[in-house]
Amino acid sequence: MASLSAVVKGIGRLTQVASRSFLGTLLAMGLLGITLACACYFLLARVHPAYGVLAGVLAFLECVFVGFVLATRRAVTAALVSGLVNERLGRWAVRLTFDHLLGPSAERPPGDGVVIYVPQRVPVERAEAQLEQTQTALARTTPADSLGWIQRRLRDQLLDLVRGYTRVRFREASAAQGSVDLPGIRAELEEQIDDLLAKRLKRAVNRTTLLAVVLLIVQIVGLAALALALLS
Repeated sequence: MASLSAVVKGIGRLTQVASRSFLGTLLAMGLLGITLACACYFLLARVHPAYGVLAGVLAFLECVFVGFVLATRRAVTAALVSGLVNERLGRWAVRLTFDHLLGPSAERPPGDGVVIYVPQRVPVERAEAQLEQTQTALARTTPADSLGWIQRRLRDQLLDLVRGYTRVRFREASAAQGSVDLPGIRAELEEQIDDLLAKRLKRAVNRTTLLAVVLLIVQIVGLAALALALLS
């Protein structure tokens, strides 16, 4: 049976990836903050230098705050994508989930953790209920205090992603066949899950980052222009 400790060990190797992404994003947002601070200063310094300094400081601080939030999200996503592409963590998580769902067989002796037995073809409602129980059991297998903050975030997000996509496949299979073929879905997910999740994560985080940066620039410049109009 796949071991959660093996998955967590793989996640632990991605801490450096997360750190590089975090620092890179924070630096980029800091540079954007300096640029916007200068723009705000030159706009409002026309009225009074003190207004320009205040506007510049506020713009920089807002960029740093938004940058910290974006950097945290992008760091976790970058580490997960690296793990999915290079470490095949998604496949490990699928094997771990379905080992618990299907229970041990003659070829797979029982391992540590809670084992949940279900028939190999089941109604979708039962499959989803067993999936929720399995994910709860997996989360408790490795105590939270044995992991660092980044490792906990990566583990939890990985399990959530696998659970979400597995649930989608359960419902699609039920709509097409009337029930869920657990071994069949397991084999399908083991082949596809890493590439599917990596593409989904990259697309989502890039879209979120672009939207946040555009809105931030529009807000800061717009407020500076409004303040200039009111103070002039």
